[in-house]
Amino acid sequence: AFLGGLFGDSIEEVTARDGQIVLDMTSLGKGVSHHYSYHEGATAIRFFLVRDQEGTLRAAFDACEVCRKEGKGYKFENGVMVCVNCGRTFALERIGVAGGGCNPHPLAVKINGNTVHVAVKDLMDGAGYFPENEQKK
Repeated sequence: AFLGGLFGDSIEEVTARDGQIVLDMTSLGKGVSHHYSYHEGATAIRFFLVRDQEGTLRAAFDACEVCRKEGKGYKFENGVMVCVNCGRTFALERIGVAGGGCNPHPLAVKINGNTVHVAVKDLMDGAGYFPENEQKK
């Protein structure tokens, strides 16, 4: 299911099996981002994957420490990831590496060829980056 254009790009709803989300990234081209949403109970978490110009897959939460309260996330534009709230840009090579401040918060994933494994535990560790989760406490 796609939630078209809520945060600048379409968001695909994903589910887990045995504590893992497994995503096939074969069709993800260079310089393209793909956004996902995962729900566990009342908790909602968004993340994205992007393939940089070298072909390396990179993963991050669709939120940062600074603009997270706005809940707008990032979009891919002109070869970089852009914060939908403040407009700051982030080189693809820094996604999943640099954290803190306005950088998209890195998400730990395991990459095996074109398959990405996301542990639900690692996703849940980032629940605090999404303001909708604070309202349900």
